[in-house]
Amino acid sequence: DPLAAAAAEHAVTVLTGAAVRRADGALTNSVLAFGPSGRATVAYDKQHLWHDEEARLFTPGDRGTVLVADGWRLGLGVCYDMSFPEHGRDAALAGAHAYVCPSAYAAGAEHRARVYLAARALENTVYAVFVNPVGGPTDRPCDGGSALFGPDGATVARTRDAHETTLHAVLDPGDIARTRTVLRMLAECRTERGKRPRDVRA
Repeated sequence: DPLAAAAAEHAVTVLTGAAVRRADGALTNSVLAFGPSGRATVAYDKQHLWHDEEARLFTPGDRGTVLVADGWRLGLGVCYDMSFPEHGRDAALAGAHAYVCPSAYAAGAEHRARVYLAARALENTVYAVFVNPVGGPTDRPCDGGSALFGPDGATVARTRDAHETTLHAVLDPGDIARTRTVLRMLAECRTERGKRPRDVRA
């Protein structure tokens, strides 16, 4: 496998999206992680399926994942997962330094992904990574526009739309710590999950 070979040759971790057939026959939309040894691990199964289009094909995952790689804790999502603030928040509360979302956003829709992930980065003071391909099915092509957002929500790096390329960036965990001395939303959030607002009548 070329991804396994590349991971082993360069002693890095490589992530990719894939449809995975489980032992029980279930098909999942997953993230595979190839570690520095070249061994593949099914790291995460997409939890939020895209309407009936995906629900007819895939079984949703039942929990999030934080992948530990080279000292970094990476919260994983797939495409539509990023639309749900709770998904990124769970990763941050589990100690993720970054929230990584391989995707297949159709041409013309990728701007939404960048808005979502800038928000996930800012509200959780983590890095967020949008990875989007170029090309694909003729009736639903993708237009790239991959991007990296810093823990303050600012764009750190971005590819040009409709151009295949490699995006290089150096991430500094110190940026997260420095940002959190000013932006304290993660530590000071008082919203309790499952506790709905009460009705008050004037």
